[in-house]
Amino acid sequence: MTSPPFLSSPATGKPTRRERLLAARELSVGLGCRLRESPVDQLAIGDSAHGVFFLSDTTRNTSVAVKIHRTPEKGRREHEALRRARRNGLTALIPAFNAAVDVPGVNGTFLVTVTMPGLSPLTTTDWAGSGDWSGYVGEDAYLGRIALTLESTSRHIARMHQHLTHGDLQLKNIGTALDAPVDGYVTYDLEGSAFKEDCCGDQDGRDYLARCGEDLSTYVRSLISKGFLARSSTEVFEGELLTRIIEPYLEAGGDPRIFDGTLIETCVDAHRFRDR
Repeated sequence: MTSPPFLSSPATGKPTRRERLLAARELSVGLGCRLRESPVDQLAIGDSAHGVFFLSDTTRNTSVAVKIHRTPEKGRREHEALRRARRNGLTALIPAFNAAVDVPGVNGTFLVTVTMPGLSPLTTTDWAGSGDWSGYVGEDAYLGRIALTLESTSRHIARMHQHLTHGDLQLKNIGTALDAPVDGYVTYDLEGSAFKEDCCGDQDGRDYLARCGEDLSTYVRSLISKGFLARSSTEVFEGELLTRIIEPYLEAGGDPRIFDGTLIETCVDAHRFRDR
């Protein structure tokens, strides 16, 4: 009895070990090296539905991150989005190939990007409070580290929104790296992105602003889910939302029309009802 050519994880569609081995072989040919699976967990992305994995050839100093898309069109779209983001001056992950890669025996396509040293998602930040701070506003650690991270991230999002919206702006999809020359932030996971330059007419413009608001709402909800100011009152949270997120966003060129609706109220309510 022969084995079927495709045995995906039924729950998530993550690549199986066999598919990872097939990818390693195909990509090795394309890159002219001998890639093997690497234990490096650069993106701390174990909760990713895509099951990102890493391949490297230490003798050639070659390392790539590999992400499977079961729907090939999504892989091609994200590949092009990364290239467009870089053309717009954002520090995005660098595709290792000129297109998403199809591998014989695998149902889907692989997005392959060059590993960026020191890339760290914001999920690694201690948002809930432990160690040298207890999770309250006013502590030295909050003012000297957490607040500064909030402000710089908000400025980064504003600069990103001048060109594109992300579509899934959770903390795991916002990364920092020493090699990011513009503002220290790296853009990735752009399968759901939309570009401002593609907007035509008033309705497209309104839709783009709505997507900007969705990005900010997703970001704030992700912060709350990681325990940000969970021990503080919603009034304190609202003050920090305005001071550390919205004001820096606007100062960096964010469009104030994003806040014409109920975005601020929605974010505040997310904190107020966080335990329900």
